[in-house]
Amino acid sequence: MKIVLPNLPPKEANPNSNSHYYVRSKVRREQQEQIIGYVLANTNRPPEPLHKAHITITWRASDKRNRDIDNLFSAMKGSLDGLVNVGVLLDDSAKHVSYTLKYEWGDEVKENQTIIQIDKADI
Repeated sequence: MKIVLPNLPPKEANPNSNSHYYVRSKVRREQQEQIIGYVLANTNRPPEPLHKAHITITWRASDKRNRDIDNLFSAMKGSLDGLVNVGVLLDDSAKHVSYTLKYEWGDEVKENQTIIQIDKADI
């Protein structure tokens, strides 16, 4: 299953943003709602939650700013929780999910995107 979001994770979801806990909580809820909407519109979603999955997250930035990939991943918490809430993943713990993280930027990237590829796995 592939989900393409038309944005990078919100700055307020980044653990280094120093945003108020209420703001961060609100942003994570919005991330969950966004993911749930994309999953429900996707006809290729799994019929039941995946017990084991491998998720490849690719962030595509149209600028040349340096970004820490660990901060981008941490800012995805709301989206990953949404995958559990909507029934794509059984759980998002290390027992059930493995990850590959990629970051692409610069002239070849025309727009900001977050691409989430979810595959059934044997971990």
